[in-house]
Amino acid sequence: MSIKLLLAGYLGCGNFGDDAIMASLYQAVDGNEFDVKALSGNPDETYRQYKIISYPRRDSKAIAGAIAECDVLVFPGGSVFQDATSVGSVYYYHGLIRQAKSKGKKVVMLSQGVGPLTTFLGKRWARAAFSMVDVVAVRDSGSAQAIRDLGARTNIKMAADLSFLLPHTPAGVESDSFNVGGMKTIGIAPRPLGKAF
Repeated sequence: MSIKLLLAGYLGCGNFGDDAIMASLYQAVDGNEFDVKALSGNPDETYRQYKIISYPRRDSKAIAGAIAECDVLVFPGGSVFQDATSVGSVYYYHGLIRQAKSKGKKVVMLSQGVGPLTTFLGKRWARAAFSMVDVVAVRDSGSAQAIRDLGARTNIKMAADLSFLLPHTPAGVESDSFNVGGMKTIGIAPRPLGKAF
C-alpha cells in the first residue's frame, strides 16, 4: 500500500524553479511506495509536462477532496511564506495547512525559503502555520531565523533545495533530459558572499 503525498506550493504557475522542485521530488519518490499528486495552477499542463495528476489550486472543493485523500501534505520548497507580493499568499498556505491538520493529515515542509514577513497578519498566519506542521526543513539560515523570530513552536532542520535531485548531464554532453516548459533551462542561485570572500 503506497503513501499518498499531495504537493503544495506555487506549482504549475509558470515558475521554472517551483516546477523544478516539484519534478525533483516526484522523480525521487514516485513508485511503489509513494503515490504523488499536486495542487497546480494548471493541472493539464502539469500532467502533460511531468505526468503528475493534479488538482486546481484555486478550487476549494477540489482542494478539500485532495486533502481528504492524501496521507501527507508536502511543501517541496520555494518561498511561499512571504508577504512581499501579497499577504494573501501566507493566508492561502496557512489555510491549506490548517485544513490538512483538521483532517488528521501529516504536513511536511521541505527546503523552504521563508520571508520577508513584514505585516501583522502575514506574521500571525505564518507563525500559526509553522507551529502546526510535523516537519520543517529550510534551505538557508536566514529562513530558519525568520521562523525563530516569529516565535513558532517547531523544530527546524536545514536541507538543500530539492532541485539538486534532478538528473545532471555530464560536461560536454548535449541533452534534452531536463526541459521545463519545452525550453532548455539553467538554474542560478545567487547568495550573498559575506566576509568569506
